[in-house]
Amino acid sequence: MFITTPSHALPSPIALFGKDAALWRAVGVSGLHPWFIATFRIDSVSRTFIETVCVSWDSDLVRRIEAHPTESLVGLLCLLPSEFHSGAWTTRRVRSIWRGRAHGEEALVFVDSHDAEFCADMTGTTPGEVENRMHVASMSV
Repeated sequence: MFITTPSHALPSPIALFGKDAALWRAVGVSGLHPWFIATFRIDSVSRTFIETVCVSWDSDLVRRIEAHPTESLVGLLCLLPSEFHSGAWTTRRVRSIWRGRAHGEEALVFVDSHDAEFCADMTGTTPGEVENRMHVASMSV
């Protein structure tokens, strides 16, 4: 999850973002777990625009993708805590997402730009444990 503080708030122009929007110069990360930066292309009758969102859970990412089938996922980065628990982060560019089952639970497998598979949950599931996979999404560019 992400943490915000009043000191990082910016005035939000209502005309641009609406009365409920809040702008932040910075957000914090609440713990050392994987999270995502997803970029969507949204085509409407009058224009096309890009929306980039930070998502803290893999399941929330998939819900976001499936709730907006007319939007194209054009970029996805997964930020992962360092394997050495140093507090550092690594990134992986995701090419596709697959849903399956592992240990009786839903599990997601991500395929990165080097065709390497990985899971980005906190259960320790490995891609080899995920069976009956179905395609969820691929990058459209």
